[in-house]
Amino acid sequence: MTRTISGRASWSTWSSASPADEVEAAAPAGHGTPFARTFVRTLNYGSATIKAERVGSERTPTIALVDLRTEKTFVIGRTRVMGIFDLYKPFQHECGAGSHHQFGPSWLRPTTITGPRILRIGARLEW
Repeated sequence: MTRTISGRASWSTWSSASPADEVEAAAPAGHGTPFARTFVRTLNYGSATIKAERVGSERTPTIALVDLRTEKTFVIGRTRVMGIFDLYKPFQHECGAGSHHQFGPSWLRPTTITGPRILRIGARLEW
């Protein structure tokens, strides 16, 4: 497991392998970024962004993504056939990874959405 300097992100990989089979899972997790509610006011010298609360009073959602990969090898004579099954983000709910922090009609409106679930099935032939 690796953590960033701020301790906000982590990465874990699990793997189980035998000569013919391989199963892997990777689970990166983002623990949410702290932010403060803000609003903008026009003053004599221009616009100013003012924090309405302490930074850390609010956090973006925790995002945990799981990627699964399974590979099975079949040997037929001198030929090897490998079936591959990848599943990315199977437990993900559609959540915003970023949002507006300015108080008003766009408060907490998502600005970034995490990517879609992906299922990939394939085969590899070696002779």
